[in-house]
Amino acid sequence: MKEHKLQQLWQQLAFGRHGHRTLCGLTFMLENPGEFNPGDGPDFRLGAIRTADGLLLRGDIELHVHEQQWQEHGHSTDPAYNGVVLHVFLYPSAKPVKLKSGQIPLRCSLLPVIKPEQFADLQPGSGLPCSASVRYLKPEIVHRQLEKAREAYFASRAEALMCWWEPALGIEQAWKQMALRGAASVFGLSRNRDAMVQLSGHVPGLLRQGLSADALQAKLLELSGLISENSASAPMKRTDWDFSGSRPGNKPRQRIGHLAVFATRLDALSRSDLLKGPEWCARQVLSSGKRNELLYLIVWLPAFYLLGSILASGRLQQEAWQHWKTHHYEPEPVFSQAFEAAGFKEKASLSHLGVVHQYRSWCAQKRCGECSIGRLVPDSSRPA
Repeated sequence: MKEHKLQQLWQQLAFGRHGHRTLCGLTFMLENPGEFNPGDGPDFRLGAIRTADGLLLRGDIELHVHEQQWQEHGHSTDPAYNGVVLHVFLYPSAKPVKLKSGQIPLRCSLLPVIKPEQFADLQPGSGLPCSASVRYLKPEIVHRQLEKAREAYFASRAEALMCWWEPALGIEQAWKQMALRGAASVFGLSRNRDAMVQLSGHVPGLLRQGLSADALQAKLLELSGLISENSASAPMKRTDWDFSGSRPGNKPRQRIGHLAVFATRLDALSRSDLLKGPEWCARQVLSSGKRNELLYLIVWLPAFYLLGSILASGRLQQEAWQHWKTHHYEPEPVFSQAFEAAGFKEKASLSHLGVVHQYRSWCAQKRCGECSIGRLVPDSSRPA
């Protein structure tokens, strides 16, 4: 489920003003949903609710799909959330959350008032268009289509990276800049992709000054507009960044630090280093963690494949392609679960990014006629 969709529905008063009840049994009317806050802090500022006995409560309102996301996002230790009077969610947890001040906000689950069509809108997808027939197909048919999707995704990632290629630069510098922009887009996922890519444009000039990773991070934070005392002269502003729904580790300041480390390590690679291939270079540049694993797959390997193409090095191309083909990656459960719910239980075939590409580019768009699975499904089983 997507939190931003829940926020949109709340802002539109889609759940109505009346009929709301807190988990402690307090009935209230929503007088004002609050002003949506696209930056750091609570989702809605200065909302207002009126209890059944006429008491008017004003304050901030925070929304989550699951109540425990309050803790996961670090709000219990963030003083910016001390003004929250109402915590709204779908699924409650056993233990109420607390503000940093020690107070407990009112807790309200929307499940009693949500409409079926609204709940459907909050779902990440409705499954495979051919879900009724997949279980009757031979597993190798589905496997071949997912492998086709994996190959197509790799090609699409390489094509996307070429948009950042600067032909006026030498091969080495053009490649590094392309890889840097691609990495910035991954560090910015999903709400700050454009801002991170924009900020990365300042990196090459700063690296020519011989800055360390720490010094580069400090300079990038200054340019980002995230340091309030310097924001007036910064080329970017705090409003360029989206803080809503971010877990602590995903907040822009942390990701800018990761970008600075990546950039300095990448810059240290020589041309002879690059010729050692993606695996050797990855050990010098990439850190551990899920985000860096994604970076390795959708930026690093396609970038080395392109480098092999430019240098006419079949070895570099083959190495990058083979690592892409053999790397096991667990995608978000929503993608693999769609196939599992349709009866396809081959775990190994669902452990790569081709599953994501298949779902997004074929299934979600209902391009069944272009899919080898869909072409085998009877017309009566296909969506209208």
